Amino acid sequence: MKTRIAGCGHQVPSHPGRQRRRCDACGPSAPQRVPRPGWVTCVWCRRETAVAVDGPVPTYCSANCRAGAAYGRARGHAAPLPRYTTCRNCGVELAPGKRKYCSLWCNEVGAGQRRAEPLPLIPCALPECGLMFVPHSEKQYCCSEKHAKRVYNHRTRDGVKRPPQPWTDARRDRSHRRRAARKGTSCGDAPVLMADIAERDGWCCGICGKPVDPQLVWPHRMSRSLDHIVPLSKGGWHMPENVRLAHVSCNSGRGNRL
Repeated sequence: MKTRIAGCGHQVPSHPGRQRRRCDACGPSAPQRVPRPGWVTCVWCRRETAVAVDGPVPTYCSANCRAGAAYGRARGHAAPLPRYTTCRNCGVELAPGKRKYCSLWCNEVGAGQRRAEPLPLIPCALPECGLMFVPHSEKQYCCSEKHAKRVYNHRTRDGVKRPPQPWTDARRDRSHRRRAARKGTSCGDAPVLMADIAERDGWCCGICGKPVDPQLVWPHRMSRSLDHIVPLSKGGWHMPENVRLAHVSCNSGRGNRL
């Protein structure tokens, strides 16, 4: 049986248990060194990694891949979990990690919060402005929120501010009923009107006992108001039996004390 020498290629007789590294004709054969690779592929994440000039050839690209391989193989995973190596929106290559998008813009586009392509320039709907801007959505018609409110007021109110509604007995009764509903208390079927309570109490304050001038209006401290004997916050009912006439100052000073 003959074997071939690696250096010169000559065939020489081989002996069991003995390895021939030279032939008698050519002398010792020079061993051939395997060239050092410049790039290797990580066995876990399958990414190419540069090899240093000296030192052992790495098997993994990083310590995270080494730990991930140990963690996965301990649980029977022969291959790593799928990773996002490119941006889901623009396709840009990403560094190893768990990111899905390359930037905040691509993240908002992927979540549907921003358009992938900007809309064309449009002028602001406010005549005094007329600024050309790029809208964020097709429904935007003004360059700012302030201008949008002014345009909305012009379109809905014709540029005239609406006067405040008068504070009538019916409006006051509806406000008290809403408060009672929020507190979980009961209300009677009949409305509680200021005129009826004042006539019943003889225009006298139920807290201090002094007379109430019907000519004074809020915010005068001695003007008329309705006071719940058992406050609504304490479970009192909004009914004529639980309501009395009182000065504004007396009603405010009492608060919700029983």
